[in-house]
Amino acid sequence: MALTAADAYRRAIDRFLGKLSGAETVGQMEKKVADHLSLAKQRPKVDVELSFNEAAGVLAMSTTQLEHLLEKHPPSETLFTVKGARKRSTTLIPLMAWAAELKAKGLWKPLSERGVAIDTLLTAELPFLVAKGPGAKQFFLEPLTDQPITEAAIRQLQALGAQIGLGIRVCTLTEAFAQPWQDPDIKRQWVDAFNKAAQAQASRLRDLAHQLDAARAGVNEQTLEERLSHAAQHAPSSNKRRF
Repeated sequence: MALTAADAYRRAIDRFLGKLSGAETVGQMEKKVADHLSLAKQRPKVDVELSFNEAAGVLAMSTTQLEHLLEKHPPSETLFTVKGARKRSTTLIPLMAWAAELKAKGLWKPLSERGVAIDTLLTAELPFLVAKGPGAKQFFLEPLTDQPITEAAIRQLQALGAQIGLGIRVCTLTEAFAQPWQDPDIKRQWVDAFNKAAQAQASRLRDLAHQLDAARAGVNEQTLEERLSHAAQHAPSSNKRRF
């Protein structure tokens, strides 16, 4: 089954970093891969074996994209071999040698060269919306209800985040959308959800504005009638004798 870039990347993370604590970054992942590659070049016997899915993850692409590149720009030597029940595998040295050829042709770049900050955090669930701000790792939250997040709730979230090395602050979705996203499809889903919520809220506000306008008009009309009635009661009578 084809894997998305995010799912394939998670396979590679599991292979090189193991269980995540919440403090690892894209930069650390790429350094870990580079360190393994450097060691494997010195001692080929310790070259890292990778499944097809893990290989796609190392290159931070979907398995479909990897298939496409293999078909359109095949390596000079066989890269993947079939083992067991039609399971393809390779090792890190030939994979990255082919990736270097693709990079030289402008066909591939590592994540950190695609606009994803090296200090973007890796989380237990990908794709992720986590970024590291100046001086602190931060997780961006937006209240999606009519009720604002209370200070007490924020303190609880911050305490929770501190346990896994995250600082948490509340921001608007507009600010969140400006941060790095692992998967554009997930970002589009959030944008769609935001648009629907904003449209619904705008509709409620328009209805409320109409109700307030009607209520204001009613109050003004009643006040005007009261003033006219009061003025009529105190107007001088034409039947009174004038001196």
